[in-house]
Amino acid sequence: MGSTAPWLAALDQYSEPGEPLLGGKAASIVKLTQANLRIAKGFCLTTAAYRHFVRHNALDRVIALELGRKPWESMRWEELWDAALRIRSAFSK
Repeated sequence: MGSTAPWLAALDQYSEPGEPLLGGKAASIVKLTQANLRIAKGFCLTTAAYRHFVRHNALDRVIALELGRKPWESMRWEELWDAALRIRSAFSK
């Protein structure tokens, strides 16, 4: 991994929802907990784990290829949809 960032995070250990180690959904759960809403205890895979998985499986190249085919502003929604499907398919192989 190259850093000491954990791959798992217990959500009740974070006081800052903007913590860069957490993804958007986990950060939202932290915010709900801080608002004193009853939320089941849980954990998440960190962004460090995600980045490691993407690099280790060469998915970063697949993503770059799909998103670099042509400029975003010139892509039709069907082309974006197809690129997203190919990226999703690469994750499930």
